[in-house]
Amino acid sequence: MQVSGADLRTPAKHSMFNSRRSFTIGLIAVVAAALGVLVLSKRNVNTDRMFRQARLMVEAGNVRDSIPLLDEILSHAPSHTKALLYRGQLAAQEGDMEAAIRFFDRVSDDNPREAGTARYLTATAWYGKRNTRKAEQQFLASISLHPTFLQPRESLARLYYIQVRPTELQRQLDEIRKVRDWNLEELFASQLAWVTSSQPLENIPILEGFVAADPADVFSSIALARHYLIHDRTGEAIELLKKAALTEPENLTVHGLLCECHLKLSDAETAWRQFEHDTPAADNPAAWWRALGHCATEAELWPEAVSALTHAVAKNPNDYEAAYQLGIAAKRCGQNELAEHQLEKAQTTQKLATAASIFLVTDRDRQDVLATALFDVGRLLLELHRPKEALPWLSAFLAMRPMHQDAQSLWRLADSQVGDLQAPYVTNVDSEIVTKIGVGIRQRPPVESVLRQPADAAEIRLRDVHSDVGLDFQFFNGESSRKSLLQTVGGGVAVLDYDGDDWPDLFFPNGRELDEVKGQSSTFSDQLYRNAGSRVKDVTHPAGILSSEFGQGCVACDYNSDGFQDLFVGTFGRVLVYRNEGDGTFSEVAEQSGITGRRWSSSLAISDLDLDGDLDLYVTTYVKDPLSVVCRDNEGRPSICSPANFDAEEDLLYASNGDETFDDVTQAAGIQAPNGKGLGVVIADFSNDGRPDIYVANDGEPNFLFHNQTQSNGGILSFSESGLASGTALSADGRAQAGMGIACDDFNHDGWLDLYVTNFFQDYNTFYLNQQNLNFVDHTSALRLVNPTMKTLGFGTQSVDLDLDGDGEIIVANGHIYDRRFEGTPWQMAPHCFRRLQDGTYEDIAGEIGPYFRGEYIGRGVARLDFNHDYLPDAVVVHHDRPVALLVNETQKTGRAIVLKLRGVQSNRDAIGARIEFRIGETNRMIEVTGGDGFCASNERTMIIGVGQTATVPEIAVHWPSGHIDRLVDVPTNTNLVLVESRLPIELPTHAEH
Repeated sequence: MQVSGADLRTPAKHSMFNSRRSFTIGLIAVVAAALGVLVLSKRNVNTDRMFRQARLMVEAGNVRDSIPLLDEILSHAPSHTKALLYRGQLAAQEGDMEAAIRFFDRVSDDNPREAGTARYLTATAWYGKRNTRKAEQQFLASISLHPTFLQPRESLARLYYIQVRPTELQRQLDEIRKVRDWNLEELFASQLAWVTSSQPLENIPILEGFVAADPADVFSSIALARHYLIHDRTGEAIELLKKAALTEPENLTVHGLLCECHLKLSDAETAWRQFEHDTPAADNPAAWWRALGHCATEAELWPEAVSALTHAVAKNPNDYEAAYQLGIAAKRCGQNELAEHQLEKAQTTQKLATAASIFLVTDRDRQDVLATALFDVGRLLLELHRPKEALPWLSAFLAMRPMHQDAQSLWRLADSQVGDLQAPYVTNVDSEIVTKIGVGIRQRPPVESVLRQPADAAEIRLRDVHSDVGLDFQFFNGESSRKSLLQTVGGGVAVLDYDGDDWPDLFFPNGRELDEVKGQSSTFSDQLYRNAGSRVKDVTHPAGILSSEFGQGCVACDYNSDGFQDLFVGTFGRVLVYRNEGDGTFSEVAEQSGITGRRWSSSLAISDLDLDGDLDLYVTTYVKDPLSVVCRDNEGRPSICSPANFDAEEDLLYASNGDETFDDVTQAAGIQAPNGKGLGVVIADFSNDGRPDIYVANDGEPNFLFHNQTQSNGGILSFSESGLASGTALSADGRAQAGMGIACDDFNHDGWLDLYVTNFFQDYNTFYLNQQNLNFVDHTSALRLVNPTMKTLGFGTQSVDLDLDGDGEIIVANGHIYDRRFEGTPWQMAPHCFRRLQDGTYEDIAGEIGPYFRGEYIGRGVARLDFNHDYLPDAVVVHHDRPVALLVNETQKTGRAIVLKLRGVQSNRDAIGARIEFRIGETNRMIEVTGGDGFCASNERTMIIGVGQTATVPEIAVHWPSGHIDRLVDVPTNTNLVLVESRLPIELPTHAEH
């Protein structure tokens, strides 16, 4: 098999995208090469001799003396082509672009090759003046005169890449490929140009220079607005686009991007008005159809969204966001086959963009990394049924690895399919689609009518008392000269009442030295603290907590229903099972329980998944063999490896047999999904069908939502993975994020549980609003939660109603995974505390609620508890750089509360999965006892229910996992109740003392 590879003789790193690259580099050589094959016209012998002398001066570096000689030639022969070209280039090198352009413009079109060179040089001069409109005009004129002259095509390709014009770029690349193979820059640009977010930040100042030099440059204004929109500079994007609209009022791409800007500002009606006078047509640009589809989605007009987004993805095959939104809209319309296809396409297309983006951050001498990227892009293009595009990528890879059998097979497959597949082209257009969407936008209920109004806001205050009470635990992450991904996570916490005295105790898994990971002894150990009221006491060793593993997350529960809470601990190694013996000690019984094997388990969750009364265990796992790879940064320093360097572990599901043993039912139950890399987990009923589902936040991969489809109580467990179909796998723009922590609550009081998922630095934490029937929407932007989290890296998060007004505040612990302060990247970060405002949006009040929240930390796990029994919810936060924080709630003038402690009888004893439903005024409220609490944490399960200033709740219904319902009537607030399933409630004192 003969394979034509790409030209791998590439310039230095990032040369195609480097803002310092000049189009004028080496143009004297270009002129000499272009003119060396010209037939000399007849001219005065003296001018020809003078020109040869001037050229020798230039070649010898004697530019100063050559200029008067060239000027003398032109005084005798004003149309002397060679002299004009040389004189113009020397003027350009002196920075006199105006003079250079005047010389080049004097070259006649009579000889197309000479004229083509002149127009090319004129274009480079205009580009030097940052006037891309005139530069493009002259590049095209050069090509028209001299079609085989590659330099103007190469220059246009660079310009079109910067201006995000992939169709025009591809046209030039196709012409270049008729003459020679693409180099790596051109090959990668052919994919990167389709997605603005895949382009380097250094393109922004280049575009800003273009627009400053020529405010009427609409193409550069559009490209710059795209970048601004992505990087949360929405106001600046709008101003740019408004000016572009004045220059080109009929530019539909401008209309589409203005719509996107206003949608980002939660102004749907202004967004739609950008289309008010436009005519829907099949040849409207992708940006127009994409934005119209987003408007339809905003109005929940799903058939119209499908129609618009179908056009968008047909015109831009690399737009994974549009494909994702199309899949979601198709599912809402019941078009399940289309939905499945588009959701899978969105996931594959995002992987394609990620693989191509590796080129931007890789040194050219890293041939191994570049080869992997070439293979991955080729393979993914073939998966997307784009064989013609796949061929040059696979050819380039085989030029590096000619004996690679998989690549050879893929190349043959792609070659055999070229010509068989037709690019999708959509011609059907609903002429009334804009009008229909406008009606839908105007008929939407306002946000305020959907989202409950809070009570008058109290001044929330939290104080860190860890040192006051003797809580001195600090997680040890194995920090040393070695650098491992294992060091970046961990820092879990479980709240439990291990001794049955009704006071919340604290358990912390601990890390250890990396060199000790596979050994049996360690300087560091997990720690258990007994709550004695005003102090805590370290009872680790008396309690029999003798861990020999690198600890991660944990969950507390009474898995054997003996009345004493036990512990499950995830580690880099075994899952530990600490059975509470009821005498203040624990026994580690994992082996006897049937929970075996070694892997990196992160967060754990426990719930009665088959509703047989026994608790089942879900183990979230991360990656395989994190100690097997050594990574270094560009300076050769040891560096934390990316999760992308490792294969994912597969999560595990253990079903309880009811006799303190478990069976691994992972495969039989359908808990199989590739590339998980899970860090956070919550088990709760997201579909309101009475059965708990499993949600997993994955790092750099789509999140999972395993929908529980078990047919009967005690029946065989059965799940289907519905993350993509439910809208909870990716962000609104179709990206897999770096999911870590999860807060789960019915945030808007509509009776359906929502999700808040923390993510990586320079990305936003995602708020998934549950719109019923396993349909979620990324509502982050509408709630004004995007910008506050773009500059932080979130881990643990919980919903905690700190002022008891009925709305949970969202606490987030932040901190980077590695120290890159020398690059200007923060390492320690301040936490967040988001409070719900009257219009249903959120505001970060962290700076107002206490000194702790004004500090910066490497935060990890967060758990909710009432440490001091004052029936105000508190929080505990684990750090990597200092002892834990115990944040006691000292808020004054709070609302009233009902405190419920649930005890199952037919249901599991911890009542995990129970739902509490009641009504306050016109608002229905629902709270669920979840199994698993996000990142590495386990909350106290005493439910402190804030009710604002309500004195009596007319009825509280407790829906137990068994199906039984207990109803409490006329319940006074500021009441502390123990509710045993099927029995009358027991009232306890409202302020207990230890």
